[in-house]
Amino acid sequence: MFQPPVMNGCGMGKKKIGYWLKEGKAKRIEITKIEEILARKYDCDLVSMDGERDSLPRVDAMFHKMSDMMFDARQGKRAAIDQLEKFKKYFKAHEGLPVFDPLSNIETLLDRVLMMEAIQKCSNSCSIDTKFYSCGYHLVESDNVISINEALAAKNFRFPVICKSRIARERLDMI
Repeated sequence: MFQPPVMNGCGMGKKKIGYWLKEGKAKRIEITKIEEILARKYDCDLVSMDGERDSLPRVDAMFHKMSDMMFDARQGKRAAIDQLEKFKKYFKAHEGLPVFDPLSNIETLLDRVLMMEAIQKCSNSCSIDTKFYSCGYHLVESDNVISINEALAAKNFRFPVICKSRIARERLDMI
């Protein structure tokens, strides 16, 4: 059975769980139903952390879906950069705040090289009994076909290979 996280910081009374979701995502996961369940079963309020506000409300925990915003910020989109900076400042000012998922985790998932390095580190630290297979990867940093083929051959890659951009983008990767 679900147990809400231990949350400190807002004093007595109802606990406040903040969320940041795009409107479409909030509708898809039926955020109003989640809000009703949290209020009825756990005496928690669900609070929108809309990044367009001048100031963000104080909450006891937070969940979000910021991967699209983080991708847009990497692409130089000013509105996304501003919102992301606002959330980073908020998290820094509220250091003990439980956040599902921390932004550093999202950064790792968005960057396929960081993700593969984390997977390989995990695989290498496992005991022989719990080893798992992770496919090889190569970061292509050149458009020179000969050097790419040589690098792939050096890592014993066989064709066909799967090619993806370094930065993951959920909407585009699902196509």
